[in-house]
Amino acid sequence: MLLSTAQMGTTIFAIVLGLLVTYVGWSYAALARKMRSYKSVPGRVISRAVALVPSGNTRTGVWGQGGGYTPQITYRYTVDGVVHESKNVARAVRGYKERFAQAKLDSIPDDVVVWYDPKNPAEAYLEKHGQALGIAILALGIAFLTGAGIALVSRF
Repeated sequence: MLLSTAQMGTTIFAIVLGLLVTYVGWSYAALARKMRSYKSVPGRVISRAVALVPSGNTRTGVWGQGGGYTPQITYRYTVDGVVHESKNVARAVRGYKERFAQAKLDSIPDDVVVWYDPKNPAEAYLEKHGQALGIAILALGIAFLTGAGIALVSRF
């Protein structure tokens, strides 16, 4: 029995979504693997503020911490005698409600541990990523692809 137009559309959507989610998971896990080689140095926060997320969307939900604001920190650190400056807290920008962004900002001390890429010391973050989330996202993508594959095979 062949798939109907609606079933075919749903299956194609699941395949595209599965490919996208798989790519995101693989990329996140690859970044976490790369960050395992990062070295740490002491750093100093030189400025801090609550800023809008890059999209400029300040919409906030009723529940939870999510929103359109993020802590923005500028810090300096030295690698091999060269002073660097960065604003990267983590690889991805997280949006919070304004009061949670302020609380997160207040929780960051003036003296911080900076994680930098030894191959490119200008690339630095205050937070390293672990692989668990990337692997979970990757597994979700594979599950979408498997489900779409089973739907395709079972109809032919």
